Amino acid sequence: NVKAPTTLTWKILGKVQSPGIYPFLEPITLRQAIGQAGGLSTEGYEYKAQNSDLDVLADLENSFLIRDNKKLDIDFQQLIRSPSIRDDIFLKPGDYIYIAQYD
Repeated sequence: NVKAPTTLTWKILGKVQSPGIYPFLEPITLRQAIGQAGGLSTEGYEYKAQNSDLDVLADLENSFLIRDNKKLDIDFQQLIRSPSIRDDIFLKPGDYIYIAQYD
């Protein structure tokens, strides 16, 4: 009874440029994963001011990461807006990231 090899993946959905399922090829942090998915989506954004925060399009307070069916305590506002690495954890295969959008 031989099992086919399983491809290790992580998922990111919501308000990013390229949501989807990504292969787990090497160690990657949460911030790098958001970057690999093209960063926060600017869809529907009308450029108003030179210094506008694009993260206003994403509801970072209600964004989350699920690992092993548990929601991890990640401060996405801190992750995106600050150089701090406290919330920039390494992903594990099967992780699910959701970047919420404002209604």
